[in-house]
Amino acid sequence: MSFLRRLFGLPSTQELRDRADHCFAAKDFVEARVLYEKLLDRKDLSPSDREYVARQIRACSNALAEARIAQAEALIGNGDFELARAELVAAAEIARDEAIRKRAARMLDSIERLQVQRHTIRPKVEPSDEERWLMISSRWSEAQYAEYKNYGPEFREAILAMEAGKPEEALPILESLVKEEGATFVWAELARARSRVGDESGSIQAIAHFLERVPDPDRSETRIEAHLYLAHLAERDGDDERAIAEYERAIDAMPDDPRPLIHFGHFLRRRGEAGAAISVFESALGLLAEDQLNWPILTEIALAKRDLGRIDEAIDTLERIVRYFLSRSQIDLLPPSAVVPLAELYERQGELAKAADLYALLSRGQDTEHAHIYYKEAGRLLAKLGLRSEARKMLMRASALVDRSSEFALEVESLLNQIENDEG
Repeated sequence: MSFLRRLFGLPSTQELRDRADHCFAAKDFVEARVLYEKLLDRKDLSPSDREYVARQIRACSNALAEARIAQAEALIGNGDFELARAELVAAAEIARDEAIRKRAARMLDSIERLQVQRHTIRPKVEPSDEERWLMISSRWSEAQYAEYKNYGPEFREAILAMEAGKPEEALPILESLVKEEGATFVWAELARARSRVGDESGSIQAIAHFLERVPDPDRSETRIEAHLYLAHLAERDGDDERAIAEYERAIDAMPDDPRPLIHFGHFLRRRGEAGAAISVFESALGLLAEDQLNWPILTEIALAKRDLGRIDEAIDTLERIVRYFLSRSQIDLLPPSAVVPLAELYERQGELAKAADLYALLSRGQDTEHAHIYYKEAGRLLAKLGLRSEARKMLMRASALVDRSSEFALEVESLLNQIENDEG
């Protein structure tokens, strides 16, 4: 033993190795790794011993990473996702073997999946009959409500049966109620019931009775729906002339109401008459108050401009809508009907980052039904930009929201595999 070792009580190389091996056997991997690392500093360590010590350090690191992963599993089971995430990040940094690092990464993906599921997938709570009734009656005009309150509980029973998808139960009740004196709006309810049991001609007759009886000042949604129903039937039959005539009847009956114009604009756009549609939508805008941005109509105008190839104008209008919501910190309320077309136009013009940002914003909004699509589109675009880590995160979130055997899930898996291949 050297003088310095005797003086300061420093262990010999063999003693240090014995202590390290003892700690390793006792599964005290933290202390064992510290001692093995000290051994590497010893100049009298033989090449074969140096290889042995390096293997032991590797084994200690992997064991510590495995312990972190086990702790993360327990935390995930308790729902402590953020603590579990920290453990897995540490495990990935400590681990020396690629297989362990990949396992930690997969568990991090699982956390992403679980968190996005908790955020997006909410338990479906069926409303009670009372709640259902309140939702239905809230859509009625004053004239409708005044008529319907004269009918007994059997009317409520019929309407709830219709809402529950049982029109055959509602039909006999409604058939009897249209015989009541002053029956007007109930004819529209009968038309719905007949339509839902497949009696189209009977439904048309009931609509005609309703439109004959509805007073001129009425501006109810039911009156508009009656005209739209007849127009859609004509359009379905390929009789555009009859459909246009029905839209014109609705506009003439309610010249101060923008809604018939909006529906007529939709019809024109479906026919490919985007220029005429813009004129109709602008007429509808003229009937509305100017103190608020009417984004639904502006969206239709933008889409019609897009159809005409006026891309820059379409983008300007859609960007105006997005700025309106963002300036009010209403990210949750961003309308997909405007944002998705804008993202598509950005992508068409090579503005991939802007398009990805829009899809990412939508994924955080209230349209949880389509969140998986927004995550996928954001991930796809981020991958194209070479932002593989961010892309992978988005795609894993998309995967978390769908059946793993679905065609959509297979598309996401293909994109993930492509990212892994690019990473080499």
